[in-house]
Amino acid sequence: MYIVKANEKRCCTCDHWTGVRAMEENGVVYSLENLEGICKDVPLDNRNESARILTYPGAHCDAWALWPELLS
Repeated sequence: MYIVKANEKRCCTCDHWTGVRAMEENGVVYSLENLEGICKDVPLDNRNESARILTYPGAHCDAWALWPELLS
């Protein structure tokens, strides 16, 4: 299990990440540590969906954007 606070810039708190995650009302996000998710904002020359990269929930990059669910 991967547990992180909602304000930490990690893939599982990013709007571009499509992996499995759950949010608690106390501002904590849970994911599965060794389960990858697709990052839908990695710059690709050909925008080929099959070329998308997989990332782990604890990874991070400069394209991080807050997952809107965390604002509610």
